[in-house]
Amino acid sequence: TIGLCMVFMLVMAQGVWFYEEELSDTQFTPEGSQAIKDEEWVVQRFGDENRPVTTMLEGNQGTNMLTKESLLFMQEIHEWLLEQSHTIDGELVTYDTVCARYTPGDACKDPVSVLSYWQHNRTLLAADPNPLAT
Repeated sequence: TIGLCMVFMLVMAQGVWFYEEELSDTQFTPEGSQAIKDEEWVVQRFGDENRPVTTMLEGNQGTNMLTKESLLFMQEIHEWLLEQSHTIDGELVTYDTVCARYTPGDACKDPVSVLSYWQHNRTLLAADPNPLAT
């Protein structure tokens, strides 16, 4: 009886194959959804690897980068990056169209930087009497 059960189990197990999903993102995303189309668009233009960007600035001859002048210069760079736009395959690409978001439709995630304390706001930074003490 054990042999008969083993033969029956092997015959029936041939119809069961375990399939491992290669792209885990597609396991819980409906086929043809906007999320799939967005991912295909990004992969087509930028590849399939995440591309976090880190900018590091160094003061001339070891100067302190936490002076108001240096911080305002960093804010100027931040604002310049946000203003950039390019046309790729007839489509306008801006920071708002490619920034990281928690979920589609959300606002862009705030970049993590020392400027976050002043909410990346030039006016708040300029009004701070002593950013180093802040």
